[in-house]
Amino acid sequence: MASSSDPLPGFYFSVEFAAFPTPDRDMCFQEVSGLEARVDYEEIKAGGQNTEALFVPKPVGFGTLSLKRSLTTSSAFVTWVEAALSMFRFVPVDLLVCLKNQKGNPAVAWYVAGCLPTSWNSTGIDATKSDLVIETLDMKYRYFRRLTPLLS
Repeated sequence: MASSSDPLPGFYFSVEFAAFPTPDRDMCFQEVSGLEARVDYEEIKAGGQNTEALFVPKPVGFGTLSLKRSLTTSSAFVTWVEAALSMFRFVPVDLLVCLKNQKGNPAVAWYVAGCLPTSWNSTGIDATKSDLVIETLDMKYRYFRRLTPLLS
């Protein structure tokens, strides 16, 4: 029996967009990266003290979320990305990245708020290879929250 302190495999996960219908093949991603929060600090020299400094935290900054998957045909997801990047219609969407345990139950999740596309690209097309074409969508987001523990 697995315990709550057992390491979780990184290959069993789902990505669900709040704005799109129930996840289907269009929402299957190969890789998710960029869940990053960081705090930068401003250094303030203490008056008259050359050997001391104060460090004041700046607002928390977040990374760029990258989603990779095999190229698919048109869908609600593709329409959303194309509306932003081709027609300059930006509609923020929230998403949930859910890491699952060995039984397929949610173990850890990240709620990502206010995602907006920043870039969309694909691997090259080569007639000498039989590789899948992989598309990458990069998004800025307002913030993320780790949701744990979940019932499993």
